[in-house]
Amino acid sequence: MLGDGTPKYLNSSDTVLFKKGQTLFGLDHAREAIARTKTVIVVEGYFDAIALHQAGLTHTVATLGTALTSDHVQVLRRFASKVVLLFDPDAAGVRAALRGLDLFVNSGLGVKVVTLPAGEDPDTYVRKEGPDAFLCLEEQAPSLLDFALEQSLKTTESSTIEGRIRSVDEILRILQKSEHPIECEERLKVVAERLGINQSRLIERYPVLARQQQPGSGKLRQAVTATPMEARFKGAPEERDLVILLLRGKLSAADVRRLQPEQFSIPGCRRLVEVALAYVDRDGRVQVQPVLDQLVDDPDCGALVTDLSLRDNHFDEESEHAKACLDRLDRKRSEQAMRALITKLKTAEREGRADEVDLLNIQINEIRMRKAGPPTAGMVSLVKE
Repeated sequence: MLGDGTPKYLNSSDTVLFKKGQTLFGLDHAREAIARTKTVIVVEGYFDAIALHQAGLTHTVATLGTALTSDHVQVLRRFASKVVLLFDPDAAGVRAALRGLDLFVNSGLGVKVVTLPAGEDPDTYVRKEGPDAFLCLEEQAPSLLDFALEQSLKTTESSTIEGRIRSVDEILRILQKSEHPIECEERLKVVAERLGINQSRLIERYPVLARQQQPGSGKLRQAVTATPMEARFKGAPEERDLVILLLRGKLSAADVRRLQPEQFSIPGCRRLVEVALAYVDRDGRVQVQPVLDQLVDDPDCGALVTDLSLRDNHFDEESEHAKACLDRLDRKRSEQAMRALITKLKTAEREGRADEVDLLNIQINEIRMRKAGPPTAGMVSLVKE
């Protein structure tokens, strides 16, 4: 330490054999306690780590004068399932905690942020209050996502109108990092209540925000890849994509006329389409806002509506993609009808009901002809000859 001037600390540089971004101070002494408790406390300073060890909190490590890195996270994952970030309660400490948001997303680690009383650091606090007081703070600490939201909300609530708009966008970017749609939906409700904004307005804002992201400039991550919600769409990606386009207001009047709720196998999608068809304007397009207003709290599809509204799936040709999805739904419906008729035909043949067999064969051939499409000009001429 060099006194009151700057820099406060002088860090040595990396070498070929020693890389600070891959090393955690005290890990060799903390490893056993971390493996036992499945929890690791991460502090910024060596003396903070030593003080917590002396107080009996031996599952503590410190970064080596650097910000947390993805390599640090990989090391932590080997020993722990829960991480407690303990930073100084000043602006720099808050920024350090917020930087961890991108690092820990999708890591599989549960992350909390402990905020100490003003003027305290981990060393002084644990010496004054003892380890039990610290454990109490840890118990009550918010998750890293909630901490990030709270910091943004504080800024938003005290901002000008323009500042509030910017902060709302930042909050949506934070929420987008959550890979759990139900968790995201619950936090959206809290944000809407705190800011006095209709929850459906926040959901409506997200696709606009996603489209503003420029290629190569840190495009927003799709939040719900490989989640239980995504598993619903296994075998039915066309239903997912159609609903996403519907919620973005991208379905044409012709597309809307082809929508039939009974074609959707996923109950939440079917319910959403039923409601959407009740809000078609004079131009034949779906009015998205009333649909969101009605369904955002719907017990059957509210979580699905929130999830799909917050996605940033990109479709190169939206109109062509919508038509392809509708065509796929039509083919699926024809195939289902064909299978049902074939089952009936086999039963009728087995039971010797000749009239029914003839009728079923006619119906099956009609479906086959529709699937084959209209004959080409060459085929027409051959038929006439």
